[in-house]
Amino acid sequence: MKKCFPQFFLLVLFLINIDAYAIVSGNINGKVIDKKTGEELIGVTILVEGTSLGAVTDFEGKYHITGVSPGTYKLVASYISYNKKIISGVEVKPKETISLSFSMEVASKDLKEFVVVAELKKESQSALMIQQKNAVSVSDGISADAIKKTPDKSASEVLKRISGASIQDNKFAVIRGLNERYTSAYINGAPLPSSESDKKAFSFDIFPSNLLDNIVVTKTATPDMPGEFGGGIIEINTKSIPTENFNTFSVSGGYNTMTTFKNQLTYKGGGLDWLGVDDGTRALPSAIPDDKNFPVSIKEQAELGKSMKNDWALTNTKFSPNYGFQYTFGHSWGKKNNQIGTIIGLTYNRTNAFTTTRRKQYDSNYDPNIPVQQTEDYLDENYSTQTLTGLMANLGYKINGNNEITFKNLYSINADDKVISRTGTAAPLDENPMITHSTAMWFTSSKIYSGQLSGSHYLSTSKIKINWIGAYSQIERDIPNLRRNSYSKFTRIQDPNNPDIPDEIKSKDTIYKANIAQSNVGPDYAGNIFYSNTKERIYSFKSDVSHQSDIKSIFLKNNIKIGGSYQLRERDFTARQLGYVKYAPPGNLMFPDSILYLPEDKIFSPQYMGQSSNGYGGFALSNKYKPTDSYTAKSNLLACFIMFDQRFRDRYRLIWGVRAEKFVQDLYFFLDNSTPLNISSTKVDYLPSVNLVISLTQNQNIRLGYSQTVNRPEFRELAPFAFYDFASRFVISGNPAMTRALIHNYDLRYEWFPGRGQIFTSSLFYKDFVNPIEQIMRQDVSNEITYSNLNKAKVYGAEFEFRVLLGELFKSKATGFLNNLTVYSNLTLTRSEVDLVTNNNSASYVIKSRPLQGQSPYIINCGIQYFSYETGWSFSTSYNKVGPRIYIVGTANEPDIWENGRDMIDIQIGKSFLKNKMEARLNIKDLLAQNHYFFQDNNHNSKLDVSSDNLIWVTNYGQTCSMSLSYKF
Repeated sequence: MKKCFPQFFLLVLFLINIDAYAIVSGNINGKVIDKKTGEELIGVTILVEGTSLGAVTDFEGKYHITGVSPGTYKLVASYISYNKKIISGVEVKPKETISLSFSMEVASKDLKEFVVVAELKKESQSALMIQQKNAVSVSDGISADAIKKTPDKSASEVLKRISGASIQDNKFAVIRGLNERYTSAYINGAPLPSSESDKKAFSFDIFPSNLLDNIVVTKTATPDMPGEFGGGIIEINTKSIPTENFNTFSVSGGYNTMTTFKNQLTYKGGGLDWLGVDDGTRALPSAIPDDKNFPVSIKEQAELGKSMKNDWALTNTKFSPNYGFQYTFGHSWGKKNNQIGTIIGLTYNRTNAFTTTRRKQYDSNYDPNIPVQQTEDYLDENYSTQTLTGLMANLGYKINGNNEITFKNLYSINADDKVISRTGTAAPLDENPMITHSTAMWFTSSKIYSGQLSGSHYLSTSKIKINWIGAYSQIERDIPNLRRNSYSKFTRIQDPNNPDIPDEIKSKDTIYKANIAQSNVGPDYAGNIFYSNTKERIYSFKSDVSHQSDIKSIFLKNNIKIGGSYQLRERDFTARQLGYVKYAPPGNLMFPDSILYLPEDKIFSPQYMGQSSNGYGGFALSNKYKPTDSYTAKSNLLACFIMFDQRFRDRYRLIWGVRAEKFVQDLYFFLDNSTPLNISSTKVDYLPSVNLVISLTQNQNIRLGYSQTVNRPEFRELAPFAFYDFASRFVISGNPAMTRALIHNYDLRYEWFPGRGQIFTSSLFYKDFVNPIEQIMRQDVSNEITYSNLNKAKVYGAEFEFRVLLGELFKSKATGFLNNLTVYSNLTLTRSEVDLVTNNNSASYVIKSRPLQGQSPYIINCGIQYFSYETGWSFSTSYNKVGPRIYIVGTANEPDIWENGRDMIDIQIGKSFLKNKMEARLNIKDLLAQNHYFFQDNNHNSKLDVSSDNLIWVTNYGQTCSMSLSYKF
C-alpha cells in the first residue's frame, strides 16, 4: 500500500490539474455541410482566429475543438473549391461546449477566392434548415433539447409530441392514425422485439426520456429501410460520445389528485418489488409438479394445496408521492479526430396511480326495433404502482477522422404492480340481482436489454462509405402468481317468508360467498392462479456500402448504396393456470358451505385443504392444463437492397431502388396431448420505392413518393393460446390461418424552412392495403378477441405542421420576449374504408363500410414554448387529442367498441440558476383529467353520443403535479 501511495498522489494531482484546466476552458463542435446539397463535407480545415487551435472535419462532417480559453472569437473555415468562411461572434464560456454547425458554398469559377462572413446565431439555424430540407424521406422527430422542455418521463410520452403520432393505452405508438401493429420500432438502427405477450406492438414506456438523444419517425420508405411498416418506423437513438465532460443529477417528486396520501389497496409482495422484479416470493412452490406430472387423484391434489402460500390477504395503506432520480455521466479522452468517449445514465421513477372504471355490457344488436338490455354493471377500482428503472452505457472510439466504432447498451425494467377491486352485478335488471365482488393481484415485470456494436468507415481515396451494425436484443415479460378471487351474494334475502328455511340460512343470502366449483378452474372462480413467461431474442446484423461519383454531363451528384441484413427472432412462451376446487372424493364426505363464507385471507389456509379432522371436506388444488398454453416460435429475415440517390441540375433529386426480403416463420405448439403442430411459412417480397424531391427555392421542397411495404402477423397473433384479461374481461386468442399484408404507399408533401428552427409542411398520403390484419371479436364465442385478415382496405389523409418563432413575424417590433417564443402545431386528418360486404361476402351488414380498427380520424398536437438563455426562464404548454377510433371490431350482431379521444393539456415552468448549472422545473400533467370513454356506436355516426350510445367502459383520472431539480457539474 505504501509503495502505491506516491503513484496515487501523483495521479490525484494530475486529475486536479486537468479539472482546473477544464474549468477555465471551453469547447467548440459542430458539423459542416454543403449549402446546396446538405451533404457533409469531409476534410474542412477550421481555425480559431488569433490562436493555434483548430480541427479538421471527419467523414461525417463533424469537428471538435477543445481547450479554448473563454472569450469571443472568429472561426475561419477553408476547403478546396469552396469559398472561405468566417463566422464571427463565437463566444466561448468556461467549461461549456458551444455547438456550431454551418454550411459552405462552392466557389464560383470566375473568382479565385471569395470570403463569406456570417454571424454565429444565424449560421447554426441555417445549417439546421439545410439538413432538414435535404433529408432522403418524409420524416419528423424530436431532439433531446425539445424533450427537456416537456414533462415527459418516458419515450411513449415524448412520441405524442411528434407530428402524426399518438399513443394508445399510454404506451403503444400510432402513426398517421393507423393501428399500433403497423408501426415498427428500432433502437440505434437495430430492431426491437415485441414487448407484449398478446399483441404486435412495442411498449415505448420502457425507455426513460432522459437517456434519449432523439426520436425520428419515418413515414415514407426507401430501399435501405426495413420493409415492414404501414404507418411509420420509429427509431430511438440514445446518447453517444459526449462533446463535453459532465455529470448531471436530478431528483423529482410528484402529487396526483386522486392518489397521493389517499387510500391504497395492496398486498404483501417481494423484497425487490421497488426495483421492478420479483425476488421469488411469487414463485410456484417446488412441490408443485409440472402440467404433465400433475396428479389425477384428488387426495394428492389436496396435499399439494397445503404447499401453496396463503397470500390472498389485501390490506389498506396510503399512496406515497411519486418520486424519481436520474444520473448521467459523460467523459471523453483524446483530441481532435482520435477520441474515446462514454456516456453512462441511470434513471429510476416510481409512479402511483388510481383510477375508477365503470364497466357495462349489453345484449345489443343492429336491429333498432329491439330494445337494448343492460346485462352487466361493474365498478373497478384500480390501484397501481409503476416502476421504471433504466441503465444506459455507451462507449465510442473515434480511431481517426475516417473510422469510428461504438458499443451501445441499454437495460430497462418496467413493472406494474396493481390490485383491481371489482364490485357489481351480471344481471342488474333481475328482480333480486346477485352482486359479485372480485379482486385481482397482478404483478407484471418487463425486462429489456438491447446492445449494438457498430462501425462507420470512409475510404477517402475511393470515396466509399461503409456502415455496419451487429445487435442483440432480449425481452422477458413475467407475470408471476396472478391471483383472482370472486365472491357473490344476493341483493336481499330471496324468500324471507318461507318458514321451511331456517333464519340462519336466510341471512346468508346477503353475505358474500366464495364462488368455488366442484371441478372447474377459471378466472370467474375464487382461488384462480395464473403464471406466464415470455422470452424473446433478436440477433441481427446489417451492413451497407455507398459510393458517390460525379457525372457532370448527366447528374450533379450520383450516389449508389447497396447492403444487406439478417435477423433471427426466437420466442418461448409458457403459461399455467391453477385453482382451488371442492374436495369431494368418492363416498359420503360432506362439504360444509360455511367454509365458503370465510374471508380472502383465511379461506385457502392449509387447514382447509383436504379432509378436516371433523370428517368434513375442504379444498383441493386443481391444474387446468391446455396444450396450447405454451408455444415456441422463430423467424428468419434475409434482406438485400440497391438504392440510387441522384441529383439532376440544382433542383431535382431522385432516390429510387428495390429491396428484397425473404421471411421464414415457424410456430410450434400442441393441439392436444399427442398432436404437435408446426405452422411454417416462407414468403419472398420485392419492395420497390421511389422518392422525388423538387427544390422550388433554397428553402422550399416538394416531395413525391411511392413505396411498397408489408405487415406480417406476430407470433402471438398466430398462436392459439387464450388469455383472460381481467381488466377488459375479454379472452384473447390467436389465429394460425393469417397471412401477411401488402401495402402500396403514395405520398405528396410540401415543406418550407424559413430558418431559425421554423417549419411549414403540408402532406397528402394514400395507402392501399391487401389482406390487412385487424383485432376482432370472434363470431362463435362470446367475449373473445382474435385476429383476422381482411381482403382489402384503403387509407388516405393529410398532415399539416408549422413551427413559428414569433419574433420573425414581428421583425420591426420584435422584443426579446417574442424572439424567445415559439408556437407550434401539427394536425393529421385520416380516413379509411373497409368494405364489409366485399370483405365478408355478405350483404346482410346494416353498415356497408367502416374505418380500419385502431385508425383515428384526426390527431392534434399544438403548444407554445418560451426559453430565455439570458434570464434562465422557460415555459411550455402543449395540447394533444386523438379522434374516436375502433378499439375492437364487432360482428354482424355485435357493434364495434370505440375508444373516444381525450383533451390532454400539459404545462411546464422552468428556471435555471448558477450560470445554467442548476435547473428547477414545475410540471402539471393532464390538467383537464377528462374521463376516458369506450362505447358502442349505436347510431353509427362514428362519435360518442352519451344519450344514445352504449357506454362500455368509463375511466376517471387525476391531475399530476411534479417538481424536479437538476444540477450539472
